[in-house]
This record gives sequence, structure tokens and C-alpha cells, in this order.
Amino acid sequence: MRIFSEKGFSSIAAAGMMVLLSLFGFSIASLITTSREINLDQVSYDRAFYLTQAGLEYAMRKIYEGFSPVVAPPGIVFGSGSFSIARSGRIVTVTGLDASSQVVHSVTSPSQADCTDFDLSHADLESDGTKLNHISFRKICLEQTVLDKMNVIWTNAGSEGLRKVRVGNQTLYDEPSVASGEQVELADYIMNGINNNNFNEIRFTHDMEGKTFTVTFIMGDGSRESHTFTPED
Repeated sequence: MRIFSEKGFSSIAAAGMMVLLSLFGFSIASLITTSREINLDQVSYDRAFYLTQAGLEYAMRKIYEGFSPVVAPPGIVFGSGSFSIARSGRIVTVTGLDASSQVVHSVTSPSQADCTDFDLSHADLESDGTKLNHISFRKICLEQTVLDKMNVIWTNAGSEGLRKVRVGNQTLYDEPSVASGEQVELADYIMNGINNNNFNEIRFTHDMEGKTFTVTFIMGDGSRESHTFTPED
């Protein structure tokens, strides 16, 4: 049987302690490295997140200024990162990039109805009550809006019908007459600018005095806006 001297035992203990200290030191260094990498990843993610928020604000501003929000890759650069913007229908998708981090966020843009301002506050009846007049509208956002259809309902409906619709010098509908509540398929009226557009004529077959109207404007993307009013005689 081997007998260890006190000196030999001390040497073994010292060697074991050195191994433990080395392992402990390696673990500490590894934890510091890992923590630093996690912190750097978090900073990069935070930057990508805020780049995405900046991209969303940029996209909405462009939409309300009447311009396309699309920004193709590599996008608009800010510091060490960038953002790009894509659009599919009404869905606007912003991608923020910073180093290895990427944040993607999608929002729904305003509809064509949201972006068209209709004014019926001065609507009146002319020509023996057969012509609805003084209705205007204008595009207030998006690059383009399209007036596609109309639905006109009136109270105490009888044999009368809507037979003609004109905006400016453009005829959007002309015969046959359409009864109350029937959808009117218009020739598309396209708005690119911000100018006022006026219904010069919404013509009926009979005198419409004393009736209350509900007009629904249906836009090219299917969105719609309704107004109920009683025109001045």
C-alpha cells in the first residue's frame, strides 16, 4: 500500500486547486462572452425594431401625401441599418434591418373610401326637382382613388328612377333608369390629383322634392361611404 507524505498530499491538493481555478476562470470568461453577445444581439434587435417603426411612419406619411410608400431593398439607410417597404393591395409591410437582426411589421393602409372626401352639405334639387346637384368630392390620400359604383335610396319610392350621372364633363351613367336601392355601375372615374370633382348632374325621371336620400359611393377597391341627406328644393 502506498503511503502519501504530507508534502506529496499538499502537491496533489495544489494541483487540483489549480485545475479548479482554471475551470472556474474558463467558465467566467465564457459567461462574460455569452453575456456580451446577448447584449449585442439585443442592441441590434432594438435598432432593427426602431428602424421598422421609422419605416411605418415614413410609409403612412407618403400615403397621406398621395405618393407610393414602396421602398425597394436595400432601402433607406439609417446609421448601421436600413428599412425597406413593400405593398400588396392595402397591406404595407416594413422590414427593418440592423447587422444580423431583422424586424418585420405589416399594417393596413387607408381604403380608397377613407381617402376620398365627399361633401353633400350643399346638395339641392334643380330643374323641377329632377336634378340633384352641388355634390363634390376629392382625393385626400393614396396615389389614386376610383369612383366605381353608386347606390341611391330615396324615401317614398314609386315609379321614379335614376337615369343619368355626370361628373364635370364626363358622363358616368346614362339610361336605363335605375330604381331606388339598385346599384348603378358607373364608368370608372379616376382621381390622381387633389382637385375638387363636382357631380354636375344626378338626373331622375320624376320630381324628387321632399324626399330624403341615402347615397353610397363604392370605390375601386370595394370600400364604400354612405351619406343620408335631404336636399334643398
